[in-house]
Amino acid sequence: MQRVAIALLLLASSAEASELVSLDANEGPVENGKTLKMEFREVERKGDESTVRVFFHSGGSVSSSMFILKGSCAIAKSRGAKFFRNVAQSEGSDGVWNYTMAFAKTANAPSLKIPNPPKHASEEEATANGVFSFRQCEILGFAT
Repeated sequence: MQRVAIALLLLASSAEASELVSLDANEGPVENGKTLKMEFREVERKGDESTVRVFFHSGGSVSSSMFILKGSCAIAKSRGAKFFRNVAQSEGSDGVWNYTMAFAKTANAPSLKIPNPPKHASEEEATANGVFSFRQCEILGFAT
């Protein structure tokens, strides 16, 4: 019985881990002849938040930012979220960045941790607070 419980726990853990988003970029040249080489790893999902690690090896400022946005859009799609926002970030060692991303169905959800959110935020008002919409992901071609 104990072995069955352990096996079920391992199956549940691997199923959850397989839902996590992982992207790699090894493209070039992207900006000023630079090669974009990055890794985007969603390492944990907990409630309305995801913990993400981004490994930066090389690339330009615009291309690397867009790559992080593309990964965030992939998580939003996976979660069925319409809005998302970076709520915390820290720089680790060797080009590793850690992000906490929040996801929600509405633009003014408490999970997005917007300081003084408007009661009925439009998509434009939400964007002013650092909130991205899945609609923006679609416009950029990141919704696939």
